[in-house]
Amino acid sequence: MLRRPPRGLLMALAGCLAVLLVLATLRAVTSWRDANRSDLARAMSLAPATTQRLSWTDCRAVRREVGAVLTSDSSVYLKQAVAAATGEADRLTSVSDLVGDETAPLTAAVFTGAYACEKLAMASADDTDRAQAEELIRSAGDVHPLTGFAMASHPDGHISVTMSFESDAIVVTNADTRATLASGPAPGQGGDFAERFSVDSASADGRLVHLRLDPVEGQYVLSDLTSGPLLLATC
Repeated sequence: MLRRPPRGLLMALAGCLAVLLVLATLRAVTSWRDANRSDLARAMSLAPATTQRLSWTDCRAVRREVGAVLTSDSSVYLKQAVAAATGEADRLTSVSDLVGDETAPLTAAVFTGAYACEKLAMASADDTDRAQAEELIRSAGDVHPLTGFAMASHPDGHISVTMSFESDAIVVTNADTRATLASGPAPGQGGDFAERFSVDSASADGRLVHLRLDPVEGQYVLSDLTSGPLLLATC
């Protein structure tokens, strides 16, 4: 004679199945998210939490041979990077939104807001250049401190600039202001930005400002603009 399993056992089995389904769904979502992130976004997710500035190059042939390569001009930072990549130390998260939608750039440079404001903006300029920058900013409009800054070069030749801010309420204003600053004189760099590139578009998306730059032929915009002083990165 067959006996009906106790109600408590059936409920326990149902609960276990529900948990397994939830775990399977979470794993599938995580796998899908990882599979749909750019290589730059995946690389950024491995950086140690102490990171303030990164440079990234898509060395596909190297990755095919050895899987991954970590390099640094500092042995201390390299040890931190290895620890973060292996899960033994905290990873950088403050600038992850900057690279989330970057589609396979060839080369990229990413800065935390603190580093960009101190090292990349106008703080390192001389008095004359800072005075000119202040006048250009007054004419262009309001600016607010950055929480992150990234530049990347892409296979079609364009340069993307992405800046993050504390609130989405100030992003549209900063998109307009920084597009204006990127189209005029370049104190600290010399000459005008228009001699190096044109601003194809400026847009606001959440807490991010996106600029799309079209380099003038023969100009090395990424290497030129990732060392300060840089007016459009002003804080």
